[in-house]
Amino acid sequence: MPVKTYQLTLNWAENITKNVRHLAFTYDDPEIFAYAPGQFITIHFEFDGKSFKRSYSIATIPGRSDLIEIAAGFVEGGPGTGLLFNLQPGESIKVMGPFGRLILRDEQPKRYILMSTSTGVTPYRSMLPELAERIRRDGIQVVVLEGVQRREDLLYGDDFTAFAKEHPNFE
Repeated sequence: MPVKTYQLTLNWAENITKNVRHLAFTYDDPEIFAYAPGQFITIHFEFDGKSFKRSYSIATIPGRSDLIEIAAGFVEGGPGTGLLFNLQPGESIKVMGPFGRLILRDEQPKRYILMSTSTGVTPYRSMLPELAERIRRDGIQVVVLEGVQRREDLLYGDDFTAFAKEHPNFE
């Protein structure tokens, strides 16, 4: 399948922790932006006269939004930070993708243990609907472990907590 280039326009953004910004984009391409939960996009941009690429996992929960959502961590002086933490609604970026093989495969184990730190939890958020189906259908167990320095740095804690309340095989 050929890799596509898309123009994404920022719809809204908010800081979800002191150092992480959640951004939600619309896309103008008439073709549907098809991705598998767990995949990522690569942003192409210029900063201080140099070309850069930065990859971000898709955070969108399928069925909950038709936006392309990502989470970006703050890096002092980082070119991606300079772009994404200053991007305003209505402004556009160029991305390629989706890419990646961190997806839920057809053959499945009896239990998933999904581990991450900080924004590494983002692809697991996008997997929630498929995990719900597998828990319901096959009774699998799912454990998400997210390492953070402080409780306030926990990303998408409300999403995972609400999901755990609805799915006893999820913790």
